[in-house]
Amino acid sequence: MKKFLFAILFTLVFLTSQAEARPHRVGQIPNGSKNSCANCHINPAGGGERNDFGKLVEARFLDVVSPAGNVQWGPAIAHLDADGDGVSNGLELQDEFGMWQSGQVNPGNSSLVSLPGLNSSNPLTPVTINFFDMEPHLNQTLFIRIVDRANSSEMGRRSESINSSEFDVVLQAIIPGRSYFIDFFADANSNGFYDPPPTDHTWRLELNNASGNDVLDFSHNTSFTDIDWQYTATINFSSMNPHLNQLIELRAVDQLTGTEAGRSRLERITTNEFSMLLTGLEADRDYDIEFYADLNGDGNYDPPPVDHAWKINTSTNLGSTEINFSHNTDFHDIAWDYVITVDFTEMSPHIDQLFELRVVEQASATEIGRTRFDRVPGSAFSTTVSGIEPGKSYNIDFYADLNASGQYDPPPTDHAWRINFNAAEGNNFKIFSHNTNFTDIEWPDVTSVDGDEFTVNEFKLFQNYPNPFNPETTIKFVLNKNQHTSLAIYDMLGRETVVLLNEFLTSGNYSIRFSAENLPSGVYLYRLKSGSSTESKKMILLR
Repeated sequence: MKKFLFAILFTLVFLTSQAEARPHRVGQIPNGSKNSCANCHINPAGGGERNDFGKLVEARFLDVVSPAGNVQWGPAIAHLDADGDGVSNGLELQDEFGMWQSGQVNPGNSSLVSLPGLNSSNPLTPVTINFFDMEPHLNQTLFIRIVDRANSSEMGRRSESINSSEFDVVLQAIIPGRSYFIDFFADANSNGFYDPPPTDHTWRLELNNASGNDVLDFSHNTSFTDIDWQYTATINFSSMNPHLNQLIELRAVDQLTGTEAGRSRLERITTNEFSMLLTGLEADRDYDIEFYADLNGDGNYDPPPVDHAWKINTSTNLGSTEINFSHNTDFHDIAWDYVITVDFTEMSPHIDQLFELRVVEQASATEIGRTRFDRVPGSAFSTTVSGIEPGKSYNIDFYADLNASGQYDPPPTDHAWRINFNAAEGNNFKIFSHNTNFTDIEWPDVTSVDGDEFTVNEFKLFQNYPNPFNPETTIKFVLNKNQHTSLAIYDMLGRETVVLLNEFLTSGNYSIRFSAENLPSGVYLYRLKSGSSTESKKMILLR
């Protein structure tokens, strides 16, 4: 009888191990032959508990949820970061955009392959910046951050007091083979904020085609660069037990403009206390921090109570901000929208050229958002636009400034393309490889705002609408250059009453909502200043 029971138990264990290991899936993940079962399992030999990557695959990236299910490798899973180490699954497996297909030769540099399900295994290496001749900034604070040029993501930041003329700073934030901006400033006026030079002393170094364990030398100089410093919001979560093993996403939305400043995503909550970081915030702004936990586990947002969602407020009046949040049932429908990520390949003909992209909703011809690279960073890069709604159709228009005129010219003078997509539920992805199927995308260098025509080649401030108003109105303007810009409201005695904008802006069209609910009736002046250009207009508030 004991032998019989042992045989049954052995058979069950054997079958369970085989079912959990699913060895057929090894060949359906890039570099599976290197990591083998360790890609998905805590035990490198396979079987038993899955790691974070294996759990992500099992939950959302199988064609059939069964032992026979096949892995759906592609852009959607490649762009996610299963283990939360700051490096996407695709980058860890050397297939950044999810282009590899089962049966092909494994992609990328084998020596850089790391485990996407283990956060202690990643390709990040340190970069050391050696500072010299920093006497002018003794006892001041140095702020430094590293930005990946290929996707504009912030890889790391730190600040420290300058106590010596010579010192070094080390950040574990570099992936070999990629290129980075290293931005830093000395807080010369000691106000704790970034101020454009020469108020603060600000610089940018470039690290191109990093080799790993890179070392850069910097000596103080006056070749300053306006680095458009951005701030962060850290959200400290507690009592999140109801959402263990669930997805959580959050974003920061500018209360003034309604635009998204940044978003962050954690694939699986593993503890009831944790922190998340949002980057891309501007100084002296008020933000709504919106976030949800994926209670029903479908990988997308659903209004409460199906998912749990919240909205809290914060401000960057004191710079980077930190917020404590404890789980509660004060839910808000945050009307979450999604993103479109476009991955570009074989773009070598346009390296170091201006590149612009915009997304337009087809039915209404409404521009959803746009992005810009002053210099194409390499043959492969990515850009992301938020505001995508499932079920709608969109055009993605983009061009490379081949003739270096600083503006769009129809092909073949510039190279321009249009691709389209129908938005599915969740985030969307498109891969584009350079080709000569050019399209005149009629980039909107002429636009109409309330009957007034203008071009993006001129600096212009428009009359607010409505005017007179009570209490809200809209101010529209156009910038023809990337410059530090301010927009402020003054009373008729010249006293500044409200600052609507004070930050670095790229060229383009802008629309700002202004609420005067705390101001008395009267005539006010609003003034736009960008670089050396200034324009003012009057507005009337009638109660």
